[in-house]
Amino acid sequence: MPLEVPFKQFRNGSIYFGVGCIIIFMANQQLPHGLKQELIVLAGLILAGLGFIMAMLAQIRMIISRFVRFKTGEPETKPTGTKKK
Repeated sequence: MPLEVPFKQFRNGSIYFGVGCIIIFMANQQLPHGLKQELIVLAGLILAGLGFIMAMLAQIRMIISRFVRFKTGEPETKPTGTKKK
């Protein structure tokens, strides 16, 4: 199994996590206390939580894939787009 797909999922999960954390920080720093701030922080928490879960599941998938490849003796695949000399 190529690791390109889980790596993209990991990257996207990390981005969602980061954006969620930024939303939380900005809402706490810039908005006045109230219901609107709490709802925006809740949206940031949900985004950060989903991003964290997505990134961790992709990381586990990559670890299992590497372990299976090691156990089966399958050779490491070369990245696409490389030139042979």
